[in-house]
Amino acid sequence: MSGLFIKKNIAFVFSYLGGILYALGFPIEFMPSFFLAPMIGVTFFFASIFKENSKKIKFTHFLLFSLGAYTLGYYWIPYTIEEFGNINFPFNQMLGALFSLIIFPHFFILIFISNLLKKITTLKIFSKIAYPLIALIITLLEHLTPSQFPTYLAHPFGYLAPHLSLAPVFGTIIFSFMSFWLILTLTLKPVHIKNIIISASAFCLFIFCNFIHPLSSLSAPDNENKQLSIRMVQANIGNFLKLTSEEGDANSVYEVLARYKNMSTDPTISPDLIIWPETAYPRTLYSKFLQNNNSEIPNLFKEIMQFQNADLFIGGYDYDKLDNTSTFEAEYNAAFLFKSSNQSLPVYDKVYHKIILLAFGETLPFGIFNKYLGRYIQNISYFKKGSQFTLFETKKNSLFISSICYEILQPSFIRKYLNTVEKEPHFIINLTNDSWYGISSEPYQHLFLSKWRAYEFKIPIIRMTNTGISSIIFPDGSESKRSKLSSVENLDLTFTFTDRAPTIYQQYGYVPFFIFWLLICAFTLLLNYRKEKPSLSKS
Repeated sequence: MSGLFIKKNIAFVFSYLGGILYALGFPIEFMPSFFLAPMIGVTFFFASIFKENSKKIKFTHFLLFSLGAYTLGYYWIPYTIEEFGNINFPFNQMLGALFSLIIFPHFFILIFISNLLKKITTLKIFSKIAYPLIALIITLLEHLTPSQFPTYLAHPFGYLAPHLSLAPVFGTIIFSFMSFWLILTLTLKPVHIKNIIISASAFCLFIFCNFIHPLSSLSAPDNENKQLSIRMVQANIGNFLKLTSEEGDANSVYEVLARYKNMSTDPTISPDLIIWPETAYPRTLYSKFLQNNNSEIPNLFKEIMQFQNADLFIGGYDYDKLDNTSTFEAEYNAAFLFKSSNQSLPVYDKVYHKIILLAFGETLPFGIFNKYLGRYIQNISYFKKGSQFTLFETKKNSLFISSICYEILQPSFIRKYLNTVEKEPHFIINLTNDSWYGISSEPYQHLFLSKWRAYEFKIPIIRMTNTGISSIIFPDGSESKRSKLSSVENLDLTFTFTDRAPTIYQQYGYVPFFIFWLLICAFTLLLNYRKEKPSLSKS
């Protein structure tokens, strides 16, 4: 009895350790990372859940795995809860532990279907391709289950950049699939050496293929019009100052606007484009009114743009309603472009309204019940969801799209955005405010995950943040100079942009991956057929 008790408890320890190893595959501010650590962690976790039949024990393993990842990788959640929701210790810690349950929603679903997946290995019709089939199901669960801060098993392969040749062809999904396939052959009984050899050989060949043709950075500009001088204004506005300025406190508004003005008009360079981060401007604008009334552009913007003869791209709030009867979904989290001109006054150009809102921060995830619950839950914002994909163009004829905060982490969203606008943009500007996470690993993780959009679509990303880390991400994973975390600084860079064509992943999405999967299944069946053929001939 005691031996069985010890064995079960060791399994629980390994699930917790598996979660820690999973987190170790992503940037952590106080220790190095290792890109294979998540695969080892998931191997520990799968070995535990696939040998158990009890859903209660499986759920315990899932809970420990999630808590392990939370302990090392998501320890910043309680700080965010305190800053965002004004919930103090120890309740923020308790809620943080509770939120750890939704870090891996796909694994939560896996708990309930794991016994069904095990049965696939015993069905004669699927037995030959059971492992790639189950790996496909788990991979689709990972990629299709909604998640605000998705951390896929694929993402740590980003440390191999620029050696990610297959990313623009398949996206992240193939990296997850190859990992899950290998893990399942090691953990899902019955374990056969033949299946391990097949999946391990395929995994090694997969890694080799990624090294054949490394991702490249931008090519040299054809002419001077292919260069854009940009100023990224990282004003580092703290949360208290930010909130009081948005509430209309005169001193706070003055301090915020003075900081942005002084930094934007610093005469060190004459930029073509000045960029402010997400919700930088504390006063609400009204784009529908600005469209026909350029005289109503705030004087601050006019002064900055005329002084620098530069375009201005800012994060702010766009008012949607014509009356003041309700504050529920009355505003958009928005990005505005104002264009300068040598011959005339600055003009308002276009606006983008954030489409993917942050649950429990910018809205509630309860659909039609949000308006009713909003009467009682008043310590969060209730933004209106955007619906239009906006293509912007600077005075230097560079085309770009914008994403706000965690939108950049959603590959299907960015793919849809790129395929919806009328022309191929030269780059993406991602406006972000990571001040809610403090000096923690989150800004490093956010930056790390954002890089995958550059790999998948071969497109540069200008990442403008309030508190850091700001930089330009290039398609090969390299970066420009970075701003420091929690610092007040201008990042003045000359950015080269080139015309680009859509990648295979942008054009066809998951279709190439499914073709690849069918080929894997056909090859696996062929190997099994060839193995059985001699015995059939003897009979």
